[in-house]
Amino acid sequence: MKKNSDSILKICILLILGVLFPGCDTDPVSTHDSVTPGGTDSGTVYSIDHNSPAADSIPAEMITAIKSLGVYFEHASVGGNIVSGLDAMAAANAARYWVPKGSWSADTGTISSSTISWYNSNSGFGDNNRSNPGFSAKISRFDSRIRTAGFAGAIDVASFKFCYIDNNYTGTAQLFFDSVKTVMEGLEAQYPGVKFFWWTMPLTTTGDLMTNNYNTLVRNYCSANNRYLLDIADIESHAPDGMKQTDGNGEKLYSGYTSDGGHLNAAGSLKVAKAYWVILARICGWTGN
Repeated sequence: MKKNSDSILKICILLILGVLFPGCDTDPVSTHDSVTPGGTDSGTVYSIDHNSPAADSIPAEMITAIKSLGVYFEHASVGGNIVSGLDAMAAANAARYWVPKGSWSADTGTISSSTISWYNSNSGFGDNNRSNPGFSAKISRFDSRIRTAGFAGAIDVASFKFCYIDNNYTGTAQLFFDSVKTVMEGLEAQYPGVKFFWWTMPLTTTGDLMTNNYNTLVRNYCSANNRYLLDIADIESHAPDGMKQTDGNGEKLYSGYTSDGGHLNAAGSLKVAKAYWVILARICGWTGN
């Protein structure tokens, strides 16, 4: 929740020093300005994948910092699986993982004033299950919603993810990637007070060449430009023993993480939900392992 001109980095530095603020309801320190889109902290690890530290290793001061954020997540059904995983984490350890949650279904148009008001009154997690209007609409409508007057000023972190069905793009992976890059870079330039992070495209139990090529482009770009990336494809393709699942078209979803070959079951949902907490900790400045 944002109310004045300090930054996410200020919160995190002060918390690390042990200056703990009151709870989210008072939110005396804003997270709006002076935040560089790609991140500037020395030693920051920007990509969250199957090798990343466990959510349970995030220190308490970073958990406090995460809970001060206004987080916006736009998604469809696999994202809904991830939200279920976040709910499961909160149910298992409310003191550590519970945060206020707003839920919406904005598929077309701009963000409503009630959504903006929710963020102005809460720190926490905003869940927009916008369904599957097609890859082009997902990109353009995310852009439009972030640009709704007053919305970017109310949030701290924003992301949207594609679904595995978006591999039906009729152009090349490069054109697909370029269209996403244009929107993401435009939003970063226009709203430097918001941290935007990327996702790879999720997988199915059958590898797909378009998905694999797109994900390679995303990883290369984020690595070269210090962009935060939640690499869901890497997480989904690695079994608990670390064995990577592949076929002739590239990486594929580990069968133990899915109920139907594409959506995530309870184990898969929890796996990615824990990674979500880790990327928020990284955004808050956590460089630990």
